[in-house]
Amino acid sequence: MHIPSLWERFKVYRTWDLAAVCLAMMASFWLAGSIHLIDRPDTIRAALDYRVRVGSVILVAGSLVMWRVLFWGFGLYDPWRRGKWRIKAQRLVGACLTGVVIMGCMGVVTGRPVDPGYLLVLWPATFFLVAAERFLISRIMSRDWRFGSFTPQVILVGSGPRMAEFLAEHREKRETGQIDVLGFVDDDWAGSSALQELGIRRLGAIASLPKLLDGRVVDSLVVGLPVRKFYEETEWIIDLAATRGVDIKLMLATDRLRSKRFWLEGEGAQLLSLGLAGMSGFEGFLKRLLDVCGALAAMLVLSPLFFAAALSVKLSTPGPVIFSQWRAGLGMRPFRMLKFRSMVADAEARLKDVAALNYETGPAFKIKDDPRVTRVGAFLRKYSIDELPQFFNVLRGEMSLVGPRPLFAYEIERIDDPSVKRRFSVKPGITGLWQIGDRGRVTFDERLRQDLDYIDNWSIWLDIKILLKTPFAVFRAKTS
Repeated sequence: MHIPSLWERFKVYRTWDLAAVCLAMMASFWLAGSIHLIDRPDTIRAALDYRVRVGSVILVAGSLVMWRVLFWGFGLYDPWRRGKWRIKAQRLVGACLTGVVIMGCMGVVTGRPVDPGYLLVLWPATFFLVAAERFLISRIMSRDWRFGSFTPQVILVGSGPRMAEFLAEHREKRETGQIDVLGFVDDDWAGSSALQELGIRRLGAIASLPKLLDGRVVDSLVVGLPVRKFYEETEWIIDLAATRGVDIKLMLATDRLRSKRFWLEGEGAQLLSLGLAGMSGFEGFLKRLLDVCGALAAMLVLSPLFFAAALSVKLSTPGPVIFSQWRAGLGMRPFRMLKFRSMVADAEARLKDVAALNYETGPAFKIKDDPRVTRVGAFLRKYSIDELPQFFNVLRGEMSLVGPRPLFAYEIERIDDPSVKRRFSVKPGITGLWQIGDRGRVTFDERLRQDLDYIDNWSIWLDIKILLKTPFAVFRAKTS
């Protein structure tokens, strides 16, 4: 669950506002010329021959700086200011009108007068494009793109009036993102009736949280306990959420928190967000956009390889071309991971016969020279061609291009350290950190450590870096 913070929007607006202003300047030049308010080149050749003067470039650059300062001065970059759309629109109207007047004055002062017809079109164009850009950004950031098509599963901790206020606010404002409230945990007291009247069921006492987190899919905890009275319990819950890879929202009775690292979300019931907000909001949108565009591009470029691999599997041994396995995805949600079949059709039934050949330490299961692998399958595995159908999993939102490799259910059951469950706080990926390293010689524990390093240090640039290095790692073909 992710409610876009005002600080997040502030950072994104700073960049995209200037892009909207640049677009407004170009669009106004074209539109004003089209309705004959100004003279402009009518053909592409004339536009290419249009002389760009140094003074004009300085004027444009200075105007962009002016717009940035102007938006800041009108409070459009204040990340802690709350207001309705009407108030924000009034400020934007004032900023755009003031900016157009200043641009006209700048032209007179620099000796490069700006045509009044251009300024007449520039004012509404800037207002509508900046307003549209901000509306689009807010819509993008109001979705938790890390979860994609999944609905975040949330448990409420505490059942006081502020928790009821949070739930009422969420139900009233759908733009903050839809969540599925599984229930609440709290000690048995009279005040919990407020949540029960809203249709939220009690799951047990606060002490039952570890069992609840381990027994079902839980993506986020919303904690509404009075911190002073329940300090030790809150500290324990934060640590518990960190080890399980669960996002946590702490309700605070203040609106003074002004930090670039931590921020408050919501308007009524204030929430301090701790979790993987970096994969939410706009950056989460960029990651999902990279997944979809990258998967489609890869499938198009590698389509001959798809066809050749499918034909080879079909002709080599009897059985289906595509093999699917149940794996643990985001929040340990089960999904069917697709692969080109690289083993004989009855490989699952023969698993017990080859169990003694496992050479991997820890929960993982690996066999060198597995007799169940076909000749074609060995080639497909060597160059990771058998993984290509997982691009369909990416398009379906079950996987990402980059992330921890999905584990089997039996591998999860053999993991003793509960902190490893943090790797399930993101979608599994086709490639990751350990795949671009010494792939065949990395132990299971080392792979888990690198998965957690990826989660802790994630950025969109890290994904791009891993994707660029993956083909070279595949061609080295060091997998067993």
